[in-house]
Amino acid sequence: MSDAGGPFEWDEENEPVFISDEDFDDQPEAMAIEEFRRMMLHDRIISDFVNEAWEVGGIDTITEVLSHIERKVGWRTEILATSGALDDIMLYEHETFNPLVWDFYTNSDEHEQLIYDVVYESEIAMRKFARRLAGKETTKDRFKEVGRKLAKKLMRFFD
Repeated sequence: MSDAGGPFEWDEENEPVFISDEDFDDQPEAMAIEEFRRMMLHDRIISDFVNEAWEVGGIDTITEVLSHIERKVGWRTEILATSGALDDIMLYEHETFNPLVWDFYTNSDEHEQLIYDVVYESEIAMRKFARRLAGKETTKDRFKEVGRKLAKKLMRFFD
């Protein structure tokens, strides 16, 4: 190593290893830069479009854009939570306002659990629908449904 006052000297086994981007990337540098430019342009186009849509008609226009996206890709989206609703809860139930509460919520365990619950329930509903549509719904399926409904009622009672 080195003495405390002098320049740093490398020991033989601790010599620095200099790594270049080419060690990890099979693409030539020009292609990587071009891909980055394309991504930046893509992001800019989307941002400009959303900002313009907001300026033209606010939430109504954004809702219409989302509706078109749903139809185009075959999705069904639902708004699970809004920052306004969370602000209202904080204000009315706890008499406080925090402009960062939405950021805290979206990074919380409760938000992750909400997403998990929605995905889980969605899969159950699709399986149930597919069985019913195919005429393959069983007594076991009906029993599970009654059990789930009872469990949900109990959870709401104790919540």
